[in-house]
Amino acid sequence: MNTCLTCANFSSCKNIRRASNFLCDDFMPLTFDKKAGVFEFLDEAKYENAQTKTKTQVDDTLLLNDKKLDSAFSKMEYDLEEALNSNLPVPKDFKFDDSELPLAKNIFDFITNPVYGFEQSTLFSRQLWIAVKLFGEYCQPCTLQRSAMVQGKTKKIMKNVLNIPIGFSMFEFVEKVQLLEHGVCPNCKKTRLDLYKEKQLKFYTELAECAGQRSGKSILTSFLFAYHTHRILKLQKPAELLTGAANTLLTLSMVSIDKRGVMNNLWLPYYAALDDSKWFQQYHSM
Repeated sequence: MNTCLTCANFSSCKNIRRASNFLCDDFMPLTFDKKAGVFEFLDEAKYENAQTKTKTQVDDTLLLNDKKLDSAFSKMEYDLEEALNSNLPVPKDFKFDDSELPLAKNIFDFITNPVYGFEQSTLFSRQLWIAVKLFGEYCQPCTLQRSAMVQGKTKKIMKNVLNIPIGFSMFEFVEKVQLLEHGVCPNCKKTRLDLYKEKQLKFYTELAECAGQRSGKSILTSFLFAYHTHRILKLQKPAELLTGAANTLLTLSMVSIDKRGVMNNLWLPYYAALDDSKWFQQYHSM
């Protein structure tokens, strides 16, 4: 309600009738400066301009806020959908976004895919047999079926490492063995958990290997370590997930008879594998 109390001329008005319930013909409204937090006395033209400018600013602010809200909700929807479709056991870590770095389908993909960058390194087929067996990354029923189609008879190629011909390459190996991709068989769609429950796979937590000289023990171990490290790094908040405490330091112990042995046969091959990998170079840069 407009009265003398809301008139810009109130302090200098000479009208004897001025009061809280009176309004004369010379009334000029007060405007409030939001930035200064005080009332300003303006003439009529400035008042109209100020009102128009304020309205425009308010409209622009609302439009800007709407755009920000739309963008925020779109980002939230994308993150939620990504989390629901993810194969990870825990939600995405929004503080550390490593989504641009891929997670290998299996150890064969990790070694041969140029994304990971092991251009100068490879494994023998029997070494790959050990790795696939250890990580449970093959489908036994589909492997038997594939082996029968290739050889004309069923042979349990994954039952014994001696069933792998010495001259086999890694690529010949995967022609006969149906590998899982992210823990799922691309052929029958069974998961690693399904195969464990059906006793088609054994759940290994330890590898005890006995091999002679120049059998590639160090290079195999370095790839096992590197592959396992990349999978741990791709877990969201790995320390918190594996130990229950976010401030716990995850450690990897390498043990040998002496320091020279552990450096030359374990640590340096592992370090060389990480140094040779484009994936780890990008991860360290990030």
